Amino acid sequence: MNTVNGTYGNLQTKCLVFTHDGWYAVQGSRNVNRTNDLIDHGVDVETLNDWDFFTASDEIETLEDLCNEINS
Repeated sequence: MNTVNGTYGNLQTKCLVFTHDGWYAVQGSRNVNRTNDLIDHGVDVETLNDWDFFTASDEIETLEDLCNEINS
C-alpha cells in the first residue's frame, strides 16, 4: 500500500495516486486500474500500461477506500 504524487491528463494535472497490489486510483476518481508497471513519485498515470480495471461504487478519497473497493 502506498500513496504517491503523480499527474494525469494533457495538462499534467497534479494528483495523489493510491496503490495496492498493482491496483491504483487517482484521488477523487471512481476509476480503479491494475498495472504491472512501477508506480513511483512523479508517475504520469496516462503512461501506465493497464491490464484490468473496474469502477468503484464511490469516489476513492483515501488509500483505505481503494483497499475496501478491491476487497469488496
